[in-house]
Amino acid sequence: MAPSMWLDRPACKTSILDRARHVARAVALLCLAAAGTTASAQTTYTYTRTDDSAAGAISDTAASCTNPFTRTFSVTQTFNVSDVNLGVLMAHTYRSDVTVRLRSPSGTTVVVGDRSGGANDNLNFLFDDQATGGTYAASTANPTATATTAVPPYSASLTPANPLSAFSGQAANGTWTLEICDNAAQDNGTFYQADLYLTSPPVNYADLSLTKTANKTSVVQGSQVVYSIIVSNASNSPMSATGVTVRDLLPTGMTFASASTATGSYTSGTGIWTIGTLAPGQMATLSITANVTAAAGTNVTNVAQIWASATPDIDSTPGNNATGEDDYSDVLVSVVTAPTNTPPSINCPAGTNLIDWDNVTDWSPGDRTHSFPATVLGAITVNVTTNETGATAPFVNDAGYGGQNPAISTVNTGGTTGQQFLTAYVDFTTGAKYVDFDWNLGNTAPSLQFTIADVDNNPGSWQDQFTVVGYFRGQTVAPTITTSANNTLAASPAITGGATAYGVTATANSGTG
Repeated sequence: MAPSMWLDRPACKTSILDRARHVARAVALLCLAAAGTTASAQTTYTYTRTDDSAAGAISDTAASCTNPFTRTFSVTQTFNVSDVNLGVLMAHTYRSDVTVRLRSPSGTTVVVGDRSGGANDNLNFLFDDQATGGTYAASTANPTATATTAVPPYSASLTPANPLSAFSGQAANGTWTLEICDNAAQDNGTFYQADLYLTSPPVNYADLSLTKTANKTSVVQGSQVVYSIIVSNASNSPMSATGVTVRDLLPTGMTFASASTATGSYTSGTGIWTIGTLAPGQMATLSITANVTAAAGTNVTNVAQIWASATPDIDSTPGNNATGEDDYSDVLVSVVTAPTNTPPSINCPAGTNLIDWDNVTDWSPGDRTHSFPATVLGAITVNVTTNETGATAPFVNDAGYGGQNPAISTVNTGGTTGQQFLTAYVDFTTGAKYVDFDWNLGNTAPSLQFTIADVDNNPGSWQDQFTVVGYFRGQTVAPTITTSANNTLAASPAITGGATAYGVTATANSGTG
C-alpha cells in the first residue's frame, strides 16, 4: 500500500496554536495514507499545502482573476492520472465572489468553482466528479473554515463546475497549480489548506465503455421503442474483461416486449444482461424492444450501465450510477399526443382521376405484377416485390384476406365503408424484411394521393413501418405524410405502426411534382 505524499510543507510557525493545527493535520493525513489505496489496485497519492495566506489575502485587489492567489503542488511520481480530486479549505464571506481553478503540468485548466454559493460563506469542500453530495453550484452550505479547522475529511464532497476528468490520461509529474481569485469588491478571504488527490491506474486493467441509443425519442402511447446498448473493451486494453454484466431495467412507462443479443443473455425481470468475457477490441450488442405505456406528456428515461466486472476498469466503477463515467448512458424518450391530421387537398386544374380497386376485377390472388388501364393516366403497372426468399414467401394464403396474397379484399378498408384494398399479408422471418409496392403510371401526373391502411403494432408481430418515395420525370418527390391518431411519423419519411388492433389505422400521402 503506497503512502500518501505530503509535499511543499512549510516550516512550522512559531505560534503554539499553529503547531497544534499542523499536528492535527498530519494525523489526518496519516489516517488517509493508511486507507489511501483504492480498489482495483489503483493507488491514490495525496499532495497537501497547509501554508496559510495572510488574513484577507484573497480579495479583488490582492487576488484578482488576472493575478490570482496560487498554491503549487510538486509531483515527482511518474504515471498517467486516472482520477483527480481537489479539497479546498478557505474562509471567505460571500462565496459567490470566488473562482477556483486547477492547472495541470500539461497546461490544461479546469474551472472547479465559479462564483457559486450566493451570500453563503467559506469553502470546506472536496471537489470530486463522482461525489454524491450534490453540485458545488447548487450548494448553500456555510461550512466552518478557520485556522484550527482540521481537514480532511472535508465538510462535503461536491461535483465541480467542470469535470476534473479533463485531466484523465495526462502525466502526473510536474507542477500542478491551484488558482483562487476574487471577482468583486468588499468581501475577502483567507486560504488555509488544499489537498490534491491523484490516482494512478492499475497495472492490469480493462477499459470498458457503454453507449445506448433509441430508434426514436418521440413516441405515442401504444407504440414501441427499440433500445440499442453497445458494450466494448478498448483495443488498447492490456487485459480481457471478465465477469461483465450490464443492468438495463426498463423504467415505469415502458414494458418489456423482446430482447435480442448474440452475446450472453438478458433477463427482463432484473434488467441484467450477462455478457461474460470481452477481449481487447471486442464489443457486444443488446437490443431491447419496449412497449410504450406512459401517457402523453410523459418523459421516460431509460438507464443502462455496466453493473459488474471482475477485471478493474481504468476509468469507471461498475454499478456506481455515476453519470459522468463512460460505462453509463441514458436515453430520454418523450411521449407525445399523436397527430390527427387531415390529408391536404391536391390541386388538379385538369380534374382528378380516381383509381378504385373495386374496378380492378382481374387481379388474381398471388399476382405480383399487374397492369390495368386508367383514364388520362394510361396503363398503370403495379409490381410487388420482397427481399424475403422463397417461391411465395413471405405472402400468406388466408381465405379471410383474399386467399393467396397479394390479393384484393375488403378486410382492411382504411376507415372507408366496403372499399377494396390491395392487401399484402406477409409473415417475415426478421424485422429487416420488407415488401416493395412499385407503381408506374403510363403518363405523368402533377399530383398523386393514396391511402395505406393497417399500419399497426400487433403484439407478437413485427412493428409495421412504411416508407414513401416518389419520382416525377426522374426527379425525387418529397411527399407530405398525414398520419392517423395511432401512428407516428419518423424520418425518411416513414410511418410507424402504433395501434394494437388490425384494420383500424390509416395513413395518407400527397406528393406534388
